[in-house]
Amino acid sequence: MKIDTENKTLIFAIGKGGIASMNYLLAKIVQDENTEFISLDSDKETLKNAKTEHQIQLGKTLVKGCSCDRNSLLGRACLYSNKKKICNVLKDSKKIIILTALGGGISSGGTYALLELANNLKIHSTVIYTMPQDFEGKTRKSNAKETLMAIEN
Repeated sequence: MKIDTENKTLIFAIGKGGIASMNYLLAKIVQDENTEFISLDSDKETLKNAKTEHQIQLGKTLVKGCSCDRNSLLGRACLYSNKKKICNVLKDSKKIIILTALGGGISSGGTYALLELANNLKIHSTVIYTMPQDFEGKTRKSNAKETLMAIEN
């Protein structure tokens, strides 16, 4: 089957929760040649568990392979530190889907930054997300709410 680059869809998993969701989905769905699955995280240990064909470690020099620990500004900076690589991946796509569990640094900051890059390239974007539970703390709740407000605007 010939790959249809006009209708190529990229599905991104961002952060530990997004990658866990993607791993679950990959075991359940039929994949086709027009869909590419990519995991994004700053934490190299989380990326080792990703079952996607492609993984991109974000912010290698900023966080040295560790997590952003609920710091959404750092998560955003980590994604932007890989801006050239991400834009190169995005360039052949007309639509992207993002799987994420909002609240963490990469999941909140990285999701916002990825949407911003996609918007600048006029790529249709859909975000499938979960919100933090009350027991996860005020910081995660606050990060998630800020990201949702930014996405809606």
